Amino acid sequence: MPGPHLSQWVTVLKQAAFGLTAMLAASVSVPSAHADGAFPIKTSTIDRFRIGRSQSVFGPLTFLGGLELSSRTKSFGGLSGIRTLDNGTTFLTVSDTGRWFEMELSHQDFKPVSATLKRSGVLLDRSGRPPRRKWQSDAEALEVIGKDRALVSYEGRSRIWSYSLKGGAIEGRPTQIALPKAISSVRGNKGLEALAVFEGRQEKVVALFERQLDQAGHHTGWLRDNGRWHRISIPRKVAFDITDAAFLDTGGLLILERSFSYSDGVRMHIRHFPPHRIKPGFFGSGQSLIEADLSDQIDNMEGLSVHTGRDGQIVLTLISDDNFNLLQRTILLQFALDTAQLHSGIPTPEKRPATDP
Repeated sequence: MPGPHLSQWVTVLKQAAFGLTAMLAASVSVPSAHADGAFPIKTSTIDRFRIGRSQSVFGPLTFLGGLELSSRTKSFGGLSGIRTLDNGTTFLTVSDTGRWFEMELSHQDFKPVSATLKRSGVLLDRSGRPPRRKWQSDAEALEVIGKDRALVSYEGRSRIWSYSLKGGAIEGRPTQIALPKAISSVRGNKGLEALAVFEGRQEKVVALFERQLDQAGHHTGWLRDNGRWHRISIPRKVAFDITDAAFLDTGGLLILERSFSYSDGVRMHIRHFPPHRIKPGFFGSGQSLIEADLSDQIDNMEGLSVHTGRDGQIVLTLISDDNFNLLQRTILLQFALDTAQLHSGIPTPEKRPATDP
């Protein structure tokens, strides 16, 4: 009987590495506190999303391309939150060791072909000092407000801090965003994980836990609307946890989810919720846009951003957290979104038959 193919062994090793990393995550040390500035980043392109197949269209998503990112600098990695800026030519990302990185992204025929680190630094605490412990530095999500403010959410002790943003650099002492005690009291590895802000006529803020389930088994989180925080819930896709969220310009919400098991490995899922569902209470199940596994070019996908390119194309950018593990990768993926295929979720009124006058 023939033995396992090499790719199967690689998959098994990746699954083992992912599981071991999850168990040891709390012991990861915080890198040195000085700002690294810019340092070399090695990139290699990912031309196909489905390994060994040329398929590029997945429902409303079209794969544009991706990059694998690496560096000899030890502080690079663990990327967990991302926001694309300047029509997608730049992106800002934070790591779960308390660092931020601003990178320039180059494209050719809409495909990402290279990434260059412009600068990097440390996310300071409220006293203006670098974090000393893992729970203090565990940044999981990032949101950019206007051109001068960055919000960062932390998981170890759930909180949201507001930083000054100057030309792409996250600077200075943060101020703390007032949160309900039901958010700030959550501790540990399944706390605040996703953060998204809609800057429309009426600002909305969505903050979601990685895995805090209610009695019905639904994911829970909070929505800030009309200046008040409200509880929200979302049906859990079996075995999936929430890792990030991002608003579309329409007010619709995208949620990125990840699953891991030793039998199935790591998986990824993206859902869309139409604008009228973004309200206090139950969000509904949403529309599944894509589900992927290790037969696709994914890793531990933790960050999601949305931007409109200069050509008007809606682009989703995803980034993975390599957990500083040699058997995992930091990868960036981009998909074009066909909004015409998004479900509104609004029931269509029944047409009544015409009657004779």
